[in-house]
Amino acid sequence: MKNKWIIGSDEINDKEISLLCIPYAGASASLFAKWQSDFEQNILICPILLPFRDSRRKENMPESVSKLAMDFITENAELLTKPYAIFGHCTGAILGYEIARIAKKVYGVEPIFLIVSSSQQPAIVPEEAKVMCDADDAVIMEYLINENLVEKEILYIPEFIEYYFPILREDFRLYANYLVTKEKFKCPIIAMYDPNDSKIKEINVLGWNQYTEQFRKIVVRGGHYAFLNNEKELISSINQIVNEVKRRKS
Repeated sequence: MKNKWIIGSDEINDKEISLLCIPYAGASASLFAKWQSDFEQNILICPILLPFRDSRRKENMPESVSKLAMDFITENAELLTKPYAIFGHCTGAILGYEIARIAKKVYGVEPIFLIVSSSQQPAIVPEEAKVMCDADDAVIMEYLINENLVEKEILYIPEFIEYYFPILREDFRLYANYLVTKEKFKCPIIAMYDPNDSKIKEINVLGWNQYTEQFRKIVVRGGHYAFLNNEKELISSINQIVNEVKRRKS
């Protein structure tokens, strides 16, 4: 059955583990659309499609990260009451944390693991979120050029500006106003990051250890967008994590 939250949901089946893949602010679930073929056969990749973009363009973004997480878990009980794990990049890791936190309270289960990619601990609000949520078009244009996220030719197309800039502002507004509620998990939280990432501080990445009884870090070179720039190594690491979890349970 088609699920508005998950790209390719008509292909969802009974694989052992569902991996929820959550994009960073301003990004789309399409970032993960090709991941399935590179993962172990027992893992189902679930690229999460958020409101206010793509096929959900007419849906407004909720007023808070916790409300967005609650909307997701109430509409995905079947997914979250079976074995699942989470991969979230940058701000997507914060939403992943909120989904795991609220799902634990509602359904009484934790994810198998939570991977936080290029993300500082939830208590640290990204500085760029505070700036970009109210930024004018010129500031957003400069940001996208500096981040090298969009082809420069596209940046000057009026239709692109009209479509994409509001999405970026809304996503950053969401995280700029985020108020963390601290939850400590029994499941592993794995921080994947590049120590040379200029957008985050390593001490704040390691702060994720306050949220779990099982914290570990994995270095993945490639800057802030290591999950894109070094995708094969990152996917290999996730496959290894899944296999480690399976061995411990067997």
